[in-house]
Amino acid sequence: MTMRKTLATAALCAAALSPMFAQPAFAAGSIDTPAPNSAAVSDTAFGKLPVSFSVFQGKTTSNGPRFIKSVTGQLRITLPTGMVITSLSGLDCQLSQDGRVALCGEDATVWSGSPQFEFGWDGKTTPGNRTDGRFDILRGGTVMDSFTFSGSVKASLEVYSPIINAGAEGTLFTNYATSLRGDHVFTAPTGSTFIGSNNPRCSISPDGRTATCGDVTASPSMPLTLTLRVGESATPGAVLTGGRAQVTKNGALLSEASFSVTVDGATIAPTVSGPAHGSTNTSETVKFSGTGAPGATITVAGSTRTVCTTTVREGGDWNCDATFTLANGRYDLTVSQRKDSVVSTTSVSFTQAVPAPSPTIPVTITAPNQDSASPTARPTFAGTGTPGATVRVFGTSRTIASTTVDNEGNWQAPAQFDLGAGSYRVSIEQKSGPAAPQVISHAFTIAPR
Repeated sequence: MTMRKTLATAALCAAALSPMFAQPAFAAGSIDTPAPNSAAVSDTAFGKLPVSFSVFQGKTTSNGPRFIKSVTGQLRITLPTGMVITSLSGLDCQLSQDGRVALCGEDATVWSGSPQFEFGWDGKTTPGNRTDGRFDILRGGTVMDSFTFSGSVKASLEVYSPIINAGAEGTLFTNYATSLRGDHVFTAPTGSTFIGSNNPRCSISPDGRTATCGDVTASPSMPLTLTLRVGESATPGAVLTGGRAQVTKNGALLSEASFSVTVDGATIAPTVSGPAHGSTNTSETVKFSGTGAPGATITVAGSTRTVCTTTVREGGDWNCDATFTLANGRYDLTVSQRKDSVVSTTSVSFTQAVPAPSPTIPVTITAPNQDSASPTARPTFAGTGTPGATVRVFGTSRTIASTTVDNEGNWQAPAQFDLGAGSYRVSIEQKSGPAAPQVISHAFTIAPR
């Protein structure tokens, strides 16, 4: 007589199944049963799995063996450590008390295709990859064919351990790899307390030791963040342990993570030296610089956009330029440092005030005179233009002279080589800032000598 069970009913039927569990075909240690002889192995009915066995904490998914040809016998399913069968999806199976092993069908049952079942995390094993999964075909209690496979339980929740000064407040950031709905309960590390959260459904206990966010959906795009305060008596450099986050639904554990708080001093917190806090920046490109923990990732960001990111060099210094133009105005930016799982932040405020560009004064040339021949082979070119602009006199293939317009708007530059007697027409180019260059032409004569 076979019985159809799910994980929820397995415990009620443990007594009825105990004789079966005692048999070699279904005993806990039977996954170590020797494989069939080499001839049977070379003629296996099992094919490669098209999808790996993996599941996030607090979630379920479906998978199963893949048969490349029909095979007769009982199918024994042994999941990798950390996984349990949550639904047999219509398969006629007996389920072990721990939910990890299922014995399906009878000796005469014919298997083909890809029978599916639902599985999830066992609620206690640390996330990771295990290689002890196995499918077996048995006849008369003897393993006739087998297939081993691995599986991964993936963490659904990660909590970053912050760095906070003694007596100061800091932010506890979380990362959800998948959407989780349930009761999110956070326990503060010893020596710290919760004082706030980004979700109105989160309540903090009177002593600040726990924060409970009841029936909340958190996701990769909507994570929970909490504000922690470290006691004033905390020793700089100390690591406050005991922080814990748990997500449960109807009493069942969906995911959990631990975290700590490092009292500032154990890890170098980031600093910002440029732009100086409260300063006014007048250059179009904003250049950020400071110090931090070597190898850490520095991110400069506003409320909606990352301004720049870089890595702290071995000497402890860092710098990065804004990746886009910042319009004139006041900016309050956050500078965060992440090294391993430790995150620390600081801020910088400054005013961007790039002056409007000065109007461009057209370039002119006043010498050599067009109406009389120059008596020298190396004439001096002169004229007016925009202060600070670069002026270049050139012919069809060669620069003849170049200079910079002075503060009064005048320029002059002697020819860099002798010019033979005759008539010339040259071009005069003025470059000033981002504006397009201005080019005019000028004719003059060099007198015979």
